[in-house]
Amino acid sequence: MSTQDSNKIKRVNLTFHGVNNNRRVRYNQKDFDVLVVSFTVDDNTRLFEISVDHLPDNDSIHLKYDPFTKSISWSPKNIEQYVVEIRK
Repeated sequence: MSTQDSNKIKRVNLTFHGVNNNRRVRYNQKDFDVLVVSFTVDDNTRLFEISVDHLPDNDSIHLKYDPFTKSISWSPKNIEQYVVEIRK
């Protein structure tokens, strides 16, 4: 899946400040097609996307960042297989 002009995109921008490794990605209502999350650490920004069809019915998900390995995981766990990193 990749973002296309015909899709309604919700963008959420997050920055790692060295303290909180668990960041809430709030999307409120699911009135969009694709959620795009940008996550910036220092000068490096990574982009992720997930279809609204795979988001839980609540108002948010969580991005969990490991500063040692630079890996990112998602909560709830069942959405991880649907999150696509579109830029590293």
